[in-house]
Amino acid sequence: MKTIHPFLHRAFLLALALLPASLIHAQAPQYVVQDLGTLGGAFSQTNGVNNAGQVTGSSTTAGGALHAFIYSAGGMIDLGTLPGADFSQGFSINNLGQVVGYSGGGSISNHGFLYSGGMPDLGTLGGTSSEAHSINDAGQITGWSYVAGGYTHAFLSSGASMTDLWSPADSSSIGEGINNNGFITGTYRSTNGMDHAFATYQGGVVTDFGTLGGTTSRAYAINNAGQVTGSSLTAAGFEHAFRGQYYGESGGGSLVDLGTLGGTSSVGYSINTMGPIVGRSYTTGNGALRAFLYSGGTMYDVNNLIPGTASVPKPIINRQPDQ
Repeated sequence: MKTIHPFLHRAFLLALALLPASLIHAQAPQYVVQDLGTLGGAFSQTNGVNNAGQVTGSSTTAGGALHAFIYSAGGMIDLGTLPGADFSQGFSINNLGQVVGYSGGGSISNHGFLYSGGMPDLGTLGGTSSEAHSINDAGQITGWSYVAGGYTHAFLSSGASMTDLWSPADSSSIGEGINNNGFITGTYRSTNGMDHAFATYQGGVVTDFGTLGGTTSRAYAINNAGQVTGSSLTAAGFEHAFRGQYYGESGGGSLVDLGTLGGTSSVGYSINTMGPIVGRSYTTGNGALRAFLYSGGTMYDVNNLIPGTASVPKPIINRQPDQ
């Protein structure tokens, strides 16, 4: 089963009907929708899901504060904030139920956190702020932190210490995704001054994925097979979702343009090991911004897979069948 979790004013869970893997690529899948509720306020959104169906994101409380949560076994758990902070945001959850994100406001700057029963502060690389964006099943974390020089650098952390993955002190990078092999993907500022999608392993050689013919690209997720998704400008100047391949220290392959739902732009946000990608795209005439599922060479409008539901702008897919 795959689950997709979209950003909405109320968090929802969309569950793919159980189908043989061969049929997932042969016909459009169907989904059911579950409202995850809130922490007592009017708003919630989801950012990550694990193979057990546990979800993380953020929700307003009855008092109006924005707090990270874990949704598990039918209930939403408030993760609180770092000491001195007044908000928190959960970004990623692994198969052990550990959550990473960031917390700040109040008397402190934004700092990345790891939630595993408690919420330790991950600190920074010498600058003022940091965010943790992804965690794998080994507890390895990536995200970004300001360094003393004022640039943002991608990092690798085990929760106890933070390693700078970026050697040029006067350029910027952001870690967005990490898989169970320790492969990290994200975005960096290349020598021509443009943002490019990259992948690296343990801070070793950096692979620049290039673009779809335009000037910039960004990577948001990597699966356990080393497949990467994100977005890039095309030669015509439109933003399109892509799929790339990272082979570790031997480098990566060229980007594949996933197209759109008929509009001018699309973005890929998440990918699981079977290869399906979810993201969002404009429909024909740029009339609506919709969530999509890309599977078997076809881009599906998720709203057409959920009869009777409201518009779903941005989904997240879990890692299944990774175990």
